[in-house]
Amino acid sequence: MQGLNTLFHTMLDPGDEIILTDPCFASHIQQINLFSGTPVYWPLDENNNWSLDIDLLADLITEKTQAIVLVSPSNPTGKIFSEDELIRVGKIARQHNILVIIDDPYSDFVYDNRDKYFNLASVEELKQHLVYLYSFSKSYAMSGWRLSYMVMPAELKREALKVHDATMICAPRISQLAGIVALTQPSNHKQEFETILHSRRELICQRLDNMPHVFANQKPEGAYYVFPKIIAKHKNSKEFAIDLLNKSRVAVTPGSAFGPSGEHHVRMAYCVDEDTINLAFDRIENYFKG
Repeated sequence: MQGLNTLFHTMLDPGDEIILTDPCFASHIQQINLFSGTPVYWPLDENNNWSLDIDLLADLITEKTQAIVLVSPSNPTGKIFSEDELIRVGKIARQHNILVIIDDPYSDFVYDNRDKYFNLASVEELKQHLVYLYSFSKSYAMSGWRLSYMVMPAELKREALKVHDATMICAPRISQLAGIVALTQPSNHKQEFETILHSRRELICQRLDNMPHVFANQKPEGAYYVFPKIIAKHKNSKEFAIDLLNKSRVAVTPGSAFGPSGEHHVRMAYCVDEDTINLAFDRIENYFKG
């Protein structure tokens, strides 16, 4: 988050536009607004498991557009965008001389979709039109250590360093030392993390499938979120989430936080243990039985 905060601070003038997939990570919306930019929503194709609708992209680009932000696997949907989709996005960005910003917290959590995952930052001809951000928070369980890195064109890097020095100076030294170890030593724990999360993904999807009168779910391909559509009678996702919290003591995130297309959905995270997942769904099932 600090990396994107620095990046948006560096590159945005008031009224500049950033294209976000819709739904997208809620904090991206907040950060763009913080620097007087304008989020432009690019609706994903829910009927095709939240795929990118490339045909819509070019019409969203204006003289104010500075970048397109992509997260794959996605937060909140868990979608992994295909190599073909990403290559087409890169070509469109280069044609319009704008950036593609790759925010990558979840590439180590792709389960049985390893062959599908593709990192657009590996495309050499896009290096002047691409910023890649990697976070240690998820894959190395370092959320509180506030450590990540960015790879970007040299001209942008010079300006971003000025902003970063004025706001953060640097990451804590202990975090930097831990990051060096993470990058230079074997990461055998990643397979263990992925195996555990795979089991939790199967469980939460099974529990959702057992409640077709409440939710309609598409199985996530990566990350550790599910983003089911609310089938039960409700007014909007925020009121649904508050009602669920107050009456069944289960916390979910209203889908409206992730952009207009997130409305009438909720985000659930399966980074908690299986007992907690089962307890939450037992409570939800009891509530909707009543």
